[in-house]
Amino acid sequence: MSDYYKQNTGKPHLILKGKNGARYNVDEVHKMLTKSGGTPFKAVETAYKKLCKSEKDEKWLVVLTDGKFNEDNYNSTDEVSGFFKKKRDDIKVIYFTIGKDVTTISEDPSKDIYYSHTENNDEILNEVTSICTQIFNSNKLDNIDRKEKKISYDVPMSKLIVFAQGPDAHINGIKDAKGNAYQSIDDPVSVKYSDVAATNQDVQLKGSPLMITKDLKGAVATFEGDFPAGDYTLDVDGAKTIEVYYTPNVEIAIHLKNASGEEVTNVETLEAGEYTISFDFVKTGTNQLVPESKLLGEIDYSAEVTNNGKKHKKTYKNNDKIQLVEGGLDIDATATFLKYNSVSTSKHYESVDNKNITFTVLENPQYYVYKEGITSQKKEKGKKKKADKKISAAKPVKIKLSLDGEDITAEQWSQMNTPTVKTVSVGKYELKGFLRVLYLFKWILKTNAPDSYQVTKEKEPGIITIVPVIDGKPNTGAYVDVKYELNSYSEQQGSSWKGSTTANMKIEDERSILIIYGPSFIRLCISLAFLWLLLGFTPLFKKRFPRRMKHNPTIEGKPRPFGRRTTAHGRFTKDTLSTFLPFVPEVGTLRYVPSGNAGIPVMKLKAAGGNRVLITNVKAFAGRNDITIDGSSVPASQRKPLSKTINMTIDVVTNEMEYTLTPRA
Repeated sequence: MSDYYKQNTGKPHLILKGKNGARYNVDEVHKMLTKSGGTPFKAVETAYKKLCKSEKDEKWLVVLTDGKFNEDNYNSTDEVSGFFKKKRDDIKVIYFTIGKDVTTISEDPSKDIYYSHTENNDEILNEVTSICTQIFNSNKLDNIDRKEKKISYDVPMSKLIVFAQGPDAHINGIKDAKGNAYQSIDDPVSVKYSDVAATNQDVQLKGSPLMITKDLKGAVATFEGDFPAGDYTLDVDGAKTIEVYYTPNVEIAIHLKNASGEEVTNVETLEAGEYTISFDFVKTGTNQLVPESKLLGEIDYSAEVTNNGKKHKKTYKNNDKIQLVEGGLDIDATATFLKYNSVSTSKHYESVDNKNITFTVLENPQYYVYKEGITSQKKEKGKKKKADKKISAAKPVKIKLSLDGEDITAEQWSQMNTPTVKTVSVGKYELKGFLRVLYLFKWILKTNAPDSYQVTKEKEPGIITIVPVIDGKPNTGAYVDVKYELNSYSEQQGSSWKGSTTANMKIEDERSILIIYGPSFIRLCISLAFLWLLLGFTPLFKKRFPRRMKHNPTIEGKPRPFGRRTTAHGRFTKDTLSTFLPFVPEVGTLRYVPSGNAGIPVMKLKAAGGNRVLITNVKAFAGRNDITIDGSSVPASQRKPLSKTINMTIDVVTNEMEYTLTPRA
């Protein structure tokens, strides 16, 4: 800050720098002595010219006067107002008058010309403080309980300035609702009147002696940090009045929404087109929305936009439409609130011109598969010649690409990548005549697609060709129509050109049904035979003797007519071949009397499932009374195999012995 007094030499009477601290600057002001009397407008002109040469971002011209100007051409409101109306737009003016006999001005906030006035000595300190808070983007907090020394607010704050007025005023700090104490960034500064007002203090002006107002005393403390919305207590002593000035801890959030109402979140891939621009206040450094509040008042948002190096003539307001082209995008937003407060935010986007690629099939030949490969030339039916062993090269599918419906230029074509092709689905093989019965075996009617596709980017802009490729000789299974997907993608300086489509490729398999599905049917038959063979060994199809059937069952012997009982062992023998043949029941023989007994036949058995067996040589036992099974003789007329369980009892009577055997014993 520079102060100019009664001179146009270009050198200020006093220079204050913020880095020196408030206490030092107050002392410098107290040391400043000027001669009382006279109000030269030349000092205003000199200060204005100095500001015009300054390259600072923010420039304020503050005029404090308590009388009429010396110059005749600046003694009316219109004359002084006229001077300020011609000022540069980057210079802001505050005109502060003290007393009754002064030259006033017309306030014009739209041109950053502000006016303040007081006639009361008690109000001077408050008015000067208000001017300072205006310059430094602060506001007076009205919600103060001076008796309880409490304040409250509903928006986050970044700075609080506490001004306590009174001869014994002292500021100790502030506390939040949880009792956390906050100290000022520097020791509170005491402010008071100057003991010497002017170098000619003893003279009389307009018949009255120069008086010093000695009730201008107080203390000022500045608190900086993150102060959330809530209730706070001021730790202040000896103050007659307390004022608090605040700076909201807010910044501007810039929103861009596309035509679908979706908000842009990726600043690096903003597509060219129409958008809606809007703004909100958020807590600085966060995405936390700040609610509407009287402490912010009515907020006026505006933004200047530079797109692809060109600045838009329009100043954009909240919810305005904006048309963007490919290239960088810079948005410089400003929010003005509470008459003269402002917050600015800048945001950079990369606007890209994404293009849509469309496809048009110009030529789509029919393809034929022979045992030699795939071709677009169908062989003539009739007598085969040696030349038929060779097939001609397949003609390609020809497709034209377009960008946003327009023909592709040679320059664009040189920047684009070769598209890719992949099979999406394979059709069904159509059988004719009696071969349709094979549809019963759909699960083995394998169909094939080409192994790959040869895609060529032709010299003619926008033209590609596609040729189906079969590696080596065609596989078993029919080659049929396929649906393929064509994709094209290229990145161009941050933008993307992309598109995809599906198309059908017509393929007909000209090989015989034996070549196409013969190997498959052979494999099927072998598989079925093997499966059938395996089924032949399952209990459902193959009967086996129970495991509980003894290989050496016990024979109980009883002499006739009397004598000592004896025991011996019979013999059950399975036929090995029947054990390993599928579907064939196991067979075997049972010797149920001790060896050496002539005329007693061996019993032939066949497994019948479960615990049952069949006696197959039933004729050997028919009509014999000396051999009984389960207490009964086999009838002479019995011809069919006799079904019994392995728990059956076989009794044999000879001249010397009676024998009894149970196969499972």
